[in-house]
Amino acid sequence: MRWKAVLLIGVAVGYVLGARAGRQSYERIRATSQKVWHSPPAEEARAGVAAKLDEAGVHAAHLMREKVSTGGVDGTEGTDGRVP
Repeated sequence: MRWKAVLLIGVAVGYVLGARAGRQSYERIRATSQKVWHSPPAEEARAGVAAKLDEAGVHAAHLMREKVSTGGVDGTEGTDGRVP
């Protein structure tokens, strides 16, 4: 019975110490990731990706309008019935 009490106390102490260390580690990682996310190179990269996505969206919309206007979206375009 005594070893169960010692084990229970050991688990409780380990949990408390681990929870404190875990929270501190989490806060440190969170602070570092926030610094990286808001750094000028990261902001430039996000802006570049957003611009590329905007361009791709405009291009996709143009292609869809072209396909709809030529009737090519129903799968009958081409000789084998597949849309290229």
